[in-house]
Amino acid sequence: MAYDMKKTLLSIFLVFGVLLFSSCSEKSAAGGTSESVPVRRSASAETSEKAGGEEFSMKLYIDGKAVPVIWEENDSVNELMKLARDGLIVDMSMYGGFEQVGKLGSFISSADLQMTTRPGDIVLYSGNSIVVFYGSNSWSYTKLGRLDLSKEEIVDLLSEKDVVIELKME
Repeated sequence: MAYDMKKTLLSIFLVFGVLLFSSCSEKSAAGGTSESVPVRRSASAETSEKAGGEEFSMKLYIDGKAVPVIWEENDSVNELMKLARDGLIVDMSMYGGFEQVGKLGSFISSADLQMTTRPGDIVLYSGNSIVVFYGSNSWSYTKLGRLDLSKEEIVDLLSEKDVVIELKME
């Protein structure tokens, strides 16, 4: 009887230990927070291959001006790149005094996380809208990338009027 009790208790502790260990591993793998951590894409990750072996990458233009972007490496950006193959033009509108928002015209995958945005963040909202921030906001978004400009340049570019963004694969 005592042997069966020890065996049962040992089994319970073993199962508890496995559950505890797997829970800690998942939290560590996820970073332990719900904040989105920027990921700088490698040159090979932000480029694709054209027919003939040439490479091209997704470029962002705001009112016709080329703007440097550090793109995230995720499914949403990959799908956005597919939409941009023939050029994608999005009419943006100022909203809330801190962002420009525009409809993509179709839905793409999203993996929304609660985050606090910063000036220059580019996010996907509701799976079909692109948002470029010149201020800050806390909400649930899918991070797409970040403008590689100073805060002053971002505010000057986005805070005065509605803009048009264009995404192209070049």
